[in-house]
Amino acid sequence: MSAAQSGRDCPPGGRAITLAMVADKDLERARSVVGDAAVVTGDAYEVVNHPDIDIVVELIGGTTIARELVLKAIDNGKQVVTANKALLATYGNEIFIAAQRKGVTVAFEAAVAGGVPIIKALREGLAANRIEWIAGIINGTSNFILSEMREKGKSFAKC
Repeated sequence: MSAAQSGRDCPPGGRAITLAMVADKDLERARSVVGDAAVVTGDAYEVVNHPDIDIVVELIGGTTIARELVLKAIDNGKQVVTANKALLATYGNEIFIAAQRKGVTVAFEAAVAGGVPIIKALREGLAANRIEWIAGIINGTSNFILSEMREKGKSFAKC
């Protein structure tokens, strides 16, 4: 779990981002990676509840604590970035509805199609179209597993 603060000194056409806090169970490892560049904490709720944090980046994985933290960050009015496929597959509707109600964004480009930048293209390039729902599995491993299941009658566990 990491978080960023939007900087005031912005690059042309964008906003500066400063890594402000990192939450990790292994504090020593986290400190060795970020050094003095950010506050390191063992409590991820400290990140999502911090009043000066604007963006929360969820890198935990899984669907339990990650869901709780993402929903808390949204409830606190923070933008969220995640690459957590399991979280979005299981709780995506709940998360996106919460974000819409709170007026924040959940960026998830890295969780889709192996990180191929398709979401931005769909949102911006096809903005005039009324796309209400897109669902699919688009990556080689998933395609292989689904093909094995269909063609050889294998269960998911056996693939």
